[in-house]
Amino acid sequence: MNKLLKFTLVVAALSLVLLLVPWNLDVRNRDTFANRFQCFLYDKNKVIVKGMTDSVEIRLLGYDKRTIFSNGKKIGRIPREYGDICFKLYYRNQPFGEACIFNKNWWQTHDFIFDLTQGIQNFTFSAQGPDAESAGYFRIQYDSTAEIRTGYNFSGEIIYRDTIYPD
Repeated sequence: MNKLLKFTLVVAALSLVLLLVPWNLDVRNRDTFANRFQCFLYDKNKVIVKGMTDSVEIRLLGYDKRTIFSNGKKIGRIPREYGDICFKLYYRNQPFGEACIFNKNWWQTHDFIFDLTQGIQNFTFSAQGPDAESAGYFRIQYDSTAEIRTGYNFSGEIIYRDTIYPD
């Protein structure tokens, strides 16, 4: 091997090591270059669903309605952005709840915890991370006589929805 090729391989190996070192550091939710770099490269947010996970899907609300959780595992990326991150929960393609958190910085990450151990009608939502206090959710129950109300200020409040207009 010539010297240029050896030098290139050594530089590539060192660059790889320097990129992998931040992965192993616990720099979550700190305003550091390593944390911002990690957040830029991959989704450090976690989705934890306790209890029944079969036939449950969690989708993002808003302009990007992609599915982030299905078949018992996280399958989509949660956006890195400032502002509301809102989720809609589905059981067998029927919505049963919504949850939201207000993210104050794009590089802050959270563990989003959906507890379905008591079933879909009694689920709870919480978050662990810097903006956990802004987490809110509501459960949806179908009643053809009730009007639609929305709001994230009430943790666990039941929102009645007309089955004629499920979305």
